[in-house]
Amino acid sequence: MAKTLQKKKKKKIIEERTLRNKILKKFLSEESFLPEMVELMFRIYNHKGRKYRNYWMLEQFTLTFDRLITENNSNNMNESKTIEEKAITAGYWIAANIISSNNANNSKKENAVNAKKYLIQLRKANDFEQFSKALERIMFKYNVQLNDDVQLALDSPKEQFLKIKHHILLKALSTLNKELNPISNAKNEDKNGQQ
Repeated sequence: MAKTLQKKKKKKIIEERTLRNKILKKFLSEESFLPEMVELMFRIYNHKGRKYRNYWMLEQFTLTFDRLITENNSNNMNESKTIEEKAITAGYWIAANIISSNNANNSKKENAVNAKKYLIQLRKANDFEQFSKALERIMFKYNVQLNDDVQLALDSPKEQFLKIKHHILLKALSTLNKELNPISNAKNEDKNGQQ
């Protein structure tokens, strides 16, 4: 029994190091590591005992670096930035509604855990149609109301759905992970008051 636990622990450490090395390699190559950071946030979300303490810092580091990469590689920088901001807003509202939902009078933590299947569906979406259906399910289940401006921004760029999906998931998972593993740090509020 003890050897099995040691093997599992060693395997998790190796997986974390591999993921960390992928992120570092992309950072040094000046490539976006947004998908890898979403993967890290999902691992934290799925693992009951793991507590990374500063989700806000990981999120802000990833978003800031991704914006720099996008600015250097994009001709249509303002439109891309607007779409990213709308996706981040959508991710925040999805997480906020999940946490505050009234499912059988569950606690906020239970609500965050119970949303796993919907977030997995969103994460596994491989094309725009699957992504739209998964997003629609989440919005219906948790009564997420996005204003028309945000909805149109999320619907229009079919070729950018992966980036939108990753931004939504990063913000939603960051917010849910903070609920599952709270820390008290008033400096971690961004300019919108979102933690």
